[in-house]
Amino acid sequence: MNIILIGYRASGKTTYGRALAKKLGLKFLDLDELLESKINQSIKELVFLKGMDAFRKLEQEALESLSDIENTVIATGGGVILEEKNCENLKKLGKIFWLKPPIQEVIEYLKLDKTRPRLEAEKSQEQEILDTWEFRQPLYASLADETIEVSILAPVEDEVEKILKYLNYFSCK
Repeated sequence: MNIILIGYRASGKTTYGRALAKKLGLKFLDLDELLESKINQSIKELVFLKGMDAFRKLEQEALESLSDIENTVIATGGGVILEEKNCENLKKLGKIFWLKPPIQEVIEYLKLDKTRPRLEAEKSQEQEILDTWEFRQPLYASLADETIEVSILAPVEDEVEKILKYLNYFSCK
């Protein structure tokens, strides 16, 4: 079984995914990192040079390449849910968990993070985040098998334990 983590940017998908995979003895795969290794450049550079549409196309191709993967925790990009084909592929891959931190934590974190491309340069960063958050929440909710409220300020181990409870990991042993 694969465990798929979806959620807004900076919601902890990669951080919690790595720790969860280690705890469960599963492989870990970050879709953004896979894409970056395939194109040999950062997503920020790709978006700057070729635009968001080119990134979304390559993201979809990277996701499609995972069809045979098993026993893996997969961290997706925050916008993977924007393409219906991606949603269909994610459903086929495994159990989907939406990691949902408080939006104010995300805003504060992203103010400090200069590695991610802006989505809408004509708006303030905070307004961009709030608007995108509002638009994407129903998409995450409709795709997720479970929603897990997390705090990106809490210790990673605590948040991984929350995910494990939802997995019913210990009751299945």
